[in-house]
Amino acid sequence: MESLIKIEPDLPLGSYHNLNERLQQAYMRLLEGLSHMASEIRLQLNDIQELLPLYYALCCDYPQMKLVWDYERSTYSSAYVDKKGRETILYARYHGSYECIKKRLQNIERETERIIEICMYGDKITDDDIVRRICAYLAKVYHYTEDTNNGDYPKYAYTLECLVRGDGVCAGFAGALTYILRKLQIPVMTVSGEANGRYFGGHAWNIIQRADGTYWHIDLTWNLGCTLEEQKYFELDDGAMRARDHYWNSQEYPMCG
Repeated sequence: MESLIKIEPDLPLGSYHNLNERLQQAYMRLLEGLSHMASEIRLQLNDIQELLPLYYALCCDYPQMKLVWDYERSTYSSAYVDKKGRETILYARYHGSYECIKKRLQNIERETERIIEICMYGDKITDDDIVRRICAYLAKVYHYTEDTNNGDYPKYAYTLECLVRGDGVCAGFAGALTYILRKLQIPVMTVSGEANGRYFGGHAWNIIQRADGTYWHIDLTWNLGCTLEEQKYFELDDGAMRARDHYWNSQEYPMCG
């Protein structure tokens, strides 16, 4: 079975780097197994609770994982195995058949290529130019999802399918920017934190690395509906983001500015 996700051998930015060596090994084994829709994946974990940080790390680094692995419906068992210590077996569940998931990912890929083509005009454009254009395009074309009667949002809004649907929430938009820029080999990562200025609570945005090696925050969600000149959450340093009521675990992310 062909892998559903192209595995990057060494992501320059990513939640993978926040894991210890043992969990990094579990991360790679889990990524490989889920990408091929394995029914059982054996991991050297101390307890089942260690699956949660792996899930978050995988979804941040590979946003398409949210369309592959049905984490909530998966089951687990844990036991000691000889001298290896405790082993956890993941009995993985997925969001549909291989063909169904592959088709959804292909639709996202086509939309991503269309967006890139729109933004890649002119001669001698730099990576910084491309980031500006893609952020400006997404902020102009996409909008925030309206919640349902019970105050929740449709599941697609949290995933890369926001690119196909035209609307999403912060997790979807942050994942979309990570996905698009990684296609162009531009260093980027998804940030999970808090944003209280608009009563959001949990929030997601991005950190990108510019061509000069410096890191900067971009909050695409709070830039929606703005031209690039109007965007107040584009390439900000740490101090400016905190002044705008954004909070995150600074030990897990590079210093920006």
